Amino acid sequence: MIMMTANQLLMRTIVVSFSDYLCTRIGSVGVGIFQLIMSVYSFAVTLATSGIRFTTTRLVSEELGKESGVGVRRAVKNCLFYALLFSTATGILLFCNAELIGTHWLNEPQTISSLKILSFALPFLSLTSVLGGYFTAVRKTVRSSVIQITDQLIMVFISVTGLTLLLPKGLEYACIALVLGSCASEVVAFCLMLLNYQLDKRKLNKNNIDSGKILPRLLKISLPIAFSAYARSGLYTLQNILIPRGLKKFGAYK
Repeated sequence: MIMMTANQLLMRTIVVSFSDYLCTRIGSVGVGIFQLIMSVYSFAVTLATSGIRFTTTRLVSEELGKESGVGVRRAVKNCLFYALLFSTATGILLFCNAELIGTHWLNEPQTISSLKILSFALPFLSLTSVLGGYFTAVRKTVRSSVIQITDQLIMVFISVTGLTLLLPKGLEYACIALVLGSCASEVVAFCLMLLNYQLDKRKLNKNNIDSGKILPRLLKISLPIAFSAYARSGLYTLQNILIPRGLKKFGAYK
């Protein structure tokens, strides 16, 4: 509990400090454009993950309770497949519709390139969620906490470096620098999580206790969570899209 609290405080400190840095470097307009990008990305993340982290934790915990090491591996394997399927479909959807979203929904063509780049990060983020759910189930959250902090530091480093190189070209390129930092950090986080999982699963017992089919249980847990999350995230994204439209309509900014 203390470790998790310290991790959250450190993560929050990094996020707040980085947000303050962004306001200084790219200004309120740049931050506004970036927030529009991230509001759409946030909804895409919800579609890509579809409740899979909690589902993984639940299934792995059930198999651990039955002392079935083979069952744990099967649960993780099924969850990884589920995550890859949903995240790849969402990534393709976002990439193919980035121009429509940027031009007609956000009314900001400068967001198109960033949305396309972010579509490639979705599979890595979703698979990382599965592995994070596994480590939560086996009560080894320290590893995932360290990886999260590393992930954030890499994102900040790449984003700051990218801004230094690309900001002179305009706000569109500044946003590209920021999303490249996010994408790179997701890839690194996935690789570290996967490496740790490969090392950790060797410690599981070889018991193959029959616990039934994993996939029906997976869908029974994940889909209700997913649909509920879709509704909440969709409304939040719609709100973020409509606010700048309203401000522009009534002359708050041009």
